[in-house]
Amino acid sequence: MTLRLLVSLSLALAALSSAARALPATSEIRRAYDALNTSVTDLDEGISLAEWEAASLALFRDADRDLDGALTLAEIGDGSASTFNLSDGNRDGRLDESEFMRLRRAIFNSADLDRDQRIRFFEYELFTLFSESGWADANRNGRMEPSELSSALYSAFRYLDVDRDGSARGAELAYMSAEQLRASDRSQDGGLSLEEFVRGYLFVLGAL
Repeated sequence: MTLRLLVSLSLALAALSSAARALPATSEIRRAYDALNTSVTDLDEGISLAEWEAASLALFRDADRDLDGALTLAEIGDGSASTFNLSDGNRDGRLDESEFMRLRRAIFNSADLDRDQRIRFFEYELFTLFSESGWADANRNGRMEPSELSSALYSAFRYLDVDRDGSARGAELAYMSAEQLRASDRSQDGGLSLEEFVRGYLFVLGAL
C-alpha cells in the first residue's frame, strides 16, 4: 500500500484532502494537529498513540451517520475508494471499527518518522507533504526507513518547486511552519534550496 493510498482516507475524513499542488496551509495543518494533541500535560511532547486512537474512534463515530457501526464509502466521501477497498479486509463494502482502527494505527506508524511512539508537529507537517508528493515504501513495511527518507525528501522538494527554479519559497512553502523555515533557511534569504530543505528535515528527525 502506498503512502498516498494509506493516508487519503484519513485526510478525507479530517477534511484536509487537497488538490494536487495545493497542500493545506500551515495554519490548517496546525489546527488538525492540535485537535489530535489533546493532553493538557504534554502539549510539547507530540501526539501519543493513545491520543491518536481516541481521536480516531471519535472520527469513526462522527462519520458513521447512520449509526450502524460501520462506514460506507458514501459516508467517507469521494476520492477514497482505493484506500477503502484495501482497508475493507472482509470485502463487505463497509469498514467496521476494527478495520478502521487498523488503518489508523498504520497511519500513526507511518507518520511517526523517528519511531519514538509520538508524532510531533514537524512529523505531522512532513507526513502531510509526503501524502501528496508520494513515498516509495520499498520493503512494504508501512514505515519510512532511513534509506527511504532522503529519497522521499528529494521527491517532495521537486513536488514543491513548481516553477523549477531550484528553490522553494513563498506559496510553494505555505504548508511549512515558520519555525521549520527559519531553522532550515541557512542562507536567510526567505527560501529553501534543495540542500537546505533536505538538511532541515534530516536535522529535526535526528538523521544528521
